[in-house]
Amino acid sequence: MSIPQKLRKTKEFDDKNDTCDHAPNRRDLVNLQSESALLLHLTVSLVPFRPQMTRQVAVLCAGFPADRPRPNQLAGCALSWTTTTPADASVAWSRLACSNSSDLIAWIDDTPNAGDSCESLREGIQTLDQSPQTKAWFCPSRDPWSDLLFSSLPPATAVLARGPLAVSTLVLRRSALLPADSAPLVPEVGWSEMARLAIRGDRLALAKLPPAHPASPPNDATFPLLTPPAWPGEWREFRSWLSQHLALFARNATPDRCDQAALQAGIWQCLGELDLSHTLSQQHEGQGREQLCDYWHAIMHRREPDYGNARYWFRQLGRHPAWVTLAERVNRLWEQAEISNQAWRSRLLRGGAWDSFAMVDLAEAAVQDASLESVARRIQALELVTLMEYCLLPLNVRDRPQRQ
Repeated sequence: MSIPQKLRKTKEFDDKNDTCDHAPNRRDLVNLQSESALLLHLTVSLVPFRPQMTRQVAVLCAGFPADRPRPNQLAGCALSWTTTTPADASVAWSRLACSNSSDLIAWIDDTPNAGDSCESLREGIQTLDQSPQTKAWFCPSRDPWSDLLFSSLPPATAVLARGPLAVSTLVLRRSALLPADSAPLVPEVGWSEMARLAIRGDRLALAKLPPAHPASPPNDATFPLLTPPAWPGEWREFRSWLSQHLALFARNATPDRCDQAALQAGIWQCLGELDLSHTLSQQHEGQGREQLCDYWHAIMHRREPDYGNARYWFRQLGRHPAWVTLAERVNRLWEQAEISNQAWRSRLLRGGAWDSFAMVDLAEAAVQDASLESVARRIQALELVTLMEYCLLPLNVRDRPQRQ
């Protein structure tokens, strides 16, 4: 009697008295166990042995020194290298992503730095190995505004708030690629893929960035302008794409509708797109526990610039809980950057508390006095990031001001 027949025999019941027609004895159970073990052994033995395949990584690189060796293997993966010039990198990346069948696709831009790109590549591969849920690992090019965003915000939020940025190293799962027509066309290699993953709510991993060298001069030119100009024409497609998809990102980031609108308004402010930020903040005037949209509304008018309207909206806002953290950061900026203008420090931090009206005055004065523009842009950058952080805070912890 076969094993399936024996199993069926033990489960045959009499419809009349619900008793078993055949109760298996001890010998039947022993034989059944022995035959089951033999069947399992034969099944396992017949499965062919398949050695673990080495994963393939297709690497596109620009500016890689010719005298530096290119490893064929790294972190247990086989590497295939393709070189390109910075001018042709975007086209080469699109071609590689569409035609290659490797497990991972990587980009290295060694032009702006003299670091060890292979070590960055190793870190990216290992990060994806250790975190199967992570879709991409990246190392952004270093500048003060990018450093502030990526050190303060989640990687996905920082990617969108920074806008199309240069990436020095990127490692991406091929399974994470989407159709080419579902992303904005920008010249920065890899940014389209990261933006699409951020919108979908997929996990991005940021490289372990070393602190900026203290002796390097600050590059304040990367911070958002006090009065941003109209967007350049080459960003028009990116603007249209992001405006269509940003609401999905906000819904994935926070459940509160006012916070979703505030988060979108903040991202547009970081990108310097005042009109779209204004439209979103106006839709929720006076709403939300901390009136986050009203705060973005006031910042928008300050940058427009319409200083009188900005003061009106700051009066509507009143004191905001995020100002505790902002005051601490601005005070630390004055100490670490050794800013000599103590008069404005006293006005902005009157009695140790942040004064939003003094910030409006500083922005207005910087139009006439170019020496104030640098410090005003750095303070504005701290304000934008602090408010973005607050938009992402869970509602149950907002009563306790965040300190850093």
